[in-house]
Amino acid sequence: MRMRILQAVLIVIALAIVGGASFALKGSGGAAVTVNDSYEGGIHHVRGTVPVPPSCAGVAVSATVVDGTAHLAFTPDYAPGANGACTTVTAPRPYETSFSGAPARAYEATVEGQPVPVRIISS
Repeated sequence: MRMRILQAVLIVIALAIVGGASFALKGSGGAAVTVNDSYEGGIHHVRGTVPVPPSCAGVAVSATVVDGTAHLAFTPDYAPGANGACTTVTAPRPYETSFSGAPARAYEATVEGQPVPVRIISS
């Protein structure tokens, strides 16, 4: 029985690698980006977590404020050998960024262009 389970897991991993699967937000399981924004002197200092596959070596974030909404765009940096492949499992990865702009009244986030829920946390 254990051998069949191991074989099934290996087949799924092999299909993901061979297929060059990229992270699909459907795999995030509804996990939210957390945002803690301290704003001072026209500069946002944002930190929190973003749900990404464990195969990611890190995550890059770009941010802008348009019409009072802060937009955070995340791009996972896949570890060498991952070939952009990953599992449907995600884990929170810390991020931190600073950017200038007007105070934000709302926040939106995307991971690889796909919208994700945002949860505001206070310090």
